Amino acid sequence: MRNLAIISLIIFLFSCSEKEKSDKPESDNILEDLRYSVDTVLVNSGNEIIDLSRDLGTYDLSPDHQTLYKWDIHKNVLQVISLESLELKESLPFEPEGPNGVGNTVVKLVAHQNGTFGFNNYLNFAVFDRNGNKLKDLEINEEEVLAQNLESINFSLLLTQDQLALFSLPGKRMEGPKKLARIDPKSDQILTWELPKFDWITEISAKETSGTGGYFFESFYLSESGNKILISSKASSSIYYYDLEKDSIFYKEFDLKLTPLRKENTLKKEYDSPDEFSTEVTNYFKGVNFENPIWNPSRNMYFRFASFTFPSESGEVIKKDIFLTAFDSDLNLLGELKLPNLNSAPSDPFFKNGQLWSYVNIDDELGFAVFTFDF
Repeated sequence: MRNLAIISLIIFLFSCSEKEKSDKPESDNILEDLRYSVDTVLVNSGNEIIDLSRDLGTYDLSPDHQTLYKWDIHKNVLQVISLESLELKESLPFEPEGPNGVGNTVVKLVAHQNGTFGFNNYLNFAVFDRNGNKLKDLEINEEEVLAQNLESINFSLLLTQDQLALFSLPGKRMEGPKKLARIDPKSDQILTWELPKFDWITEISAKETSGTGGYFFESFYLSESGNKILISSKASSSIYYYDLEKDSIFYKEFDLKLTPLRKENTLKKEYDSPDEFSTEVTNYFKGVNFENPIWNPSRNMYFRFASFTFPSESGEVIKKDIFLTAFDSDLNLLGELKLPNLNSAPSDPFFKNGQLWSYVNIDDELGFAVFTFDF
């Protein structure tokens, strides 16, 4: 196995001298004079293999973002990757079934401050120690679920870092409005909030009816960062967030100048041709797509990438523009910028020590592009 390699790809954008900056009128756009550089780093996996067949797949970061935990679905092991030394440190085995089973399909992983791990396998959420011992099952009161008609409440479960609450987006998978649910594992109490500004997103769905079973529905991001639970979608620039300190939900719209505020492409509900279904779903992703907001604790700010794809008259993609927006800790817009030297949004991005890290596959080895922002 080759040793750690670091490939420098230094790129400077929007560079200007101090004099040029001082000659400009004061701008409300914090990103207007952004410069950035990019280094690419490679993880040393030693004698083991880091499976990238599904890219990063199911993973989470330690709360201090110094360690990445990657779930290997084939071996049922949790790979511990140091982002400081850039090496695979160890692989922690877990049982798929039995009293200490994590389930056959782990869809979400949460690494907690106290060194425990939460696993969501579609059906429930359980907490384990690093030795594979199940510490507790977080079961949802079925009577409460039935009483409130909360369908698919287990599908998008998120356990907060303090392990005091579960959050979910219950509702029918391919139709109808979604809600935000807050579940107290100790009292079994379930509180819900309507998300009416996102009702139009839940109507975006399509299925193929000739027998192949293909279907598509617009998805939502549910994440915890900056002491908030964020609810966002690729289809919209707007964001709902639940403030964990204020115990309240808020909705934010933004006056963007560089991109549309929402996806304007549409889909029919049903297609009787597999080819038409595939073509139309592919076309749906042309236009604007918004990524999940990313929390940067070093600046006390959120950042969000968006892409806009331009098709040619024949329908083929000819160009993709990438945009970056910045927000303060209360999701107030601080600035937006087009990034002309990028042809795709960073993959699985996160901030570590003030730098933005993004997953890259380098000859089937795990690597990261590391962005340093200057503004």
